[in-house]
Amino acid sequence: MDTVNWIFDNLGLTIILVVGGIVAINLLFLKKNREAYTDAKNATIARRQAEHERAEESRNE
Repeated sequence: MDTVNWIFDNLGLTIILVVGGIVAINLLFLKKNREAYTDAKNATIARRQAEHERAEESRNE
């Protein structure tokens, strides 16, 4: 019960700590997520280029 009272007595600090924790976790995973997004984007670009090249070859035959 003392913990609950402390949280409400220090509500501003509690909010700052919670928001700060969320931001810290997001920053930790930001680089990993960006790399995964970039890899997926590059794979999509390569796939579309290959499809385009196959379509060009089909038209030229």
